[in-house]
Amino acid sequence: LQRARQLLLQIEKHDVDDKKLSTLRKELAIRIDNAVEELIQKGNRYYSQSNYALAIQYWEKAKLLKPEDTRIDSQIERAKRIIINLQELEKE
Repeated sequence: LQRARQLLLQIEKHDVDDKKLSTLRKELAIRIDNAVEELIQKGNRYYSQSNYALAIQYWEKAKLLKPEDTRIDSQIERAKRIIINLQELEKE
């Protein structure tokens, strides 16, 4: 999906106005949204199981597909802070 997104963006740079392209763009957007939601949910499940590193991995995959989604950034940063806090507690 990430490669398809990149290719579509390259095609759009040429200002092609085509119904088929428009349909493909919508279909790709739906597929990306579905994949991103699935990856976020997997990350959430691992987060709720305190497996923060694996949660981050899933969220980072989602971020590759939808880099403009700021809620993914928030989740990644929150999990990273928890990991840092846990590491600091282990040192004490």
